[in-house]
Amino acid sequence: MLCIRIMAKTKKKVDRPSRPKRGKHCQWSESSMSVAIQAVRAHNMSQRQACKTFSVPRMTLQSRLSGKIIDVGVKAGRRTVLPPECEEKLVDYAVNRAAMGIGFGRKQLLGYAANLARKHHVKFKSGIPSLCWWRGMKKRHNRISLRQPEGTAAVRHQCMEKSKVLKYFDTVKSVLKENELADKPHLIWNMDETGLQLNHRPGKVVAKKGSKYLHRRTSGNHETITIIAVINAAGRSIPPHVIVKGKTRRSLLSFQSEDAPEDTTWSWSDSGWTKQGIALLWFTESFLPAIGHERPQVLILDGVSDCE
Repeated sequence: MLCIRIMAKTKKKVDRPSRPKRGKHCQWSESSMSVAIQAVRAHNMSQRQACKTFSVPRMTLQSRLSGKIIDVGVKAGRRTVLPPECEEKLVDYAVNRAAMGIGFGRKQLLGYAANLARKHHVKFKSGIPSLCWWRGMKKRHNRISLRQPEGTAAVRHQCMEKSKVLKYFDTVKSVLKENELADKPHLIWNMDETGLQLNHRPGKVVAKKGSKYLHRRTSGNHETITIIAVINAAGRSIPPHVIVKGKTRRSLLSFQSEDAPEDTTWSWSDSGWTKQGIALLWFTESFLPAIGHERPQVLILDGVSDCE
């Protein structure tokens, strides 16, 4: 009986040296490459000598001389799916939309890029650009990034038009010119109010890397107080006016009013916000005594009907 044993051939692993990391490339300029091409063509200089003289890569010089590379100024590496001019249009569109207050996020940008690619008869592998394409897009166009926008009320957003803003400043200019206050910044005042929450907002803490859920004890008090602040065009401010939430004067007892800035005035309202009557009280009891007796003076503010 003949036994045949089949031995499987095993491949021995060959330890190959690891490939060294590539250094920086494209350490040459287009001007030096142009001079090298002219030197080879006009002055009968050899390619090797031109590469050493002008510090340009030999293979790139050969490609330029042979006509394989026609475009001047092209970047090294693989071509992008979208042509450079299409990417510039997409970036301009996103930047202009963000400047108008109607910007879009990364997901919408990828959708616009996919539609633009279909329009130019090119396509991405999965139909829409990947996150890798987005990272490359940010590197190629370093003037774009993901930013957190600030919420703006719809009424204010409607007023953020060039024609309306110019009309506003023309009105202010005419008022200042009519009252001869254009060269008197110390007589031009601006008032605004802002709400401050009394709840402590925790800051960043040092924790274990990768932690997802961190807690920090707070008071849980979501009460809000209102601060009315005024400053003139010369940089001088008057003491603030504080409005706390309450129905009677006893609501002021829970605040350390003695620690407030000197000459600060206080009042109270049911909601803690400026209500009709409080604005008039602030105007007569706080603002007028603090600005002196020189007249006329201009006060720019919102909600003028409260002070009438």
